[in-house]
Amino acid sequence: ELPEPKKKEDKPKEEEQKEDQRKGRRSQLSEEEREKRRVRAKRKKEEYEARESRRQKEKEERERKARKEAHYREKLERAKSEKIVRKPKKRMHVPDPERKQEVAQVPQKVEPKSLFGKFWKWLNAKD
Repeated sequence: ELPEPKKKEDKPKEEEQKEDQRKGRRSQLSEEEREKRRVRAKRKKEEYEARESRRQKEKEERERKARKEAHYREKLERAKSEKIVRKPKKRMHVPDPERKQEVAQVPQKVEPKSLFGKFWKWLNAKD
């Protein structure tokens, strides 16, 4: 007198079909949940686009400032080089005739270069 095996309760066919549909699939979302997700995704996308736009503007601003700085440095370098290169124009020099005569009147003393010349000068020097 062994007890009889228990009979499995039969599930209705509708429940079996629902379980079959659920396998490997996400559960269906209600309209409200779908709308919430859609709104949240839209907001995140807008935030992302705003961040990207801000980053792009900042990048352009940095590049513009770098170009301005390079231009300014070039301008300073050019100014430096122009100062060095520019020389005053040579004017026609007209010598004074009086000055020329004064120079001609002053006797030029020539210093001897050789040892013999120095000795000869010493020998002929007036004491």
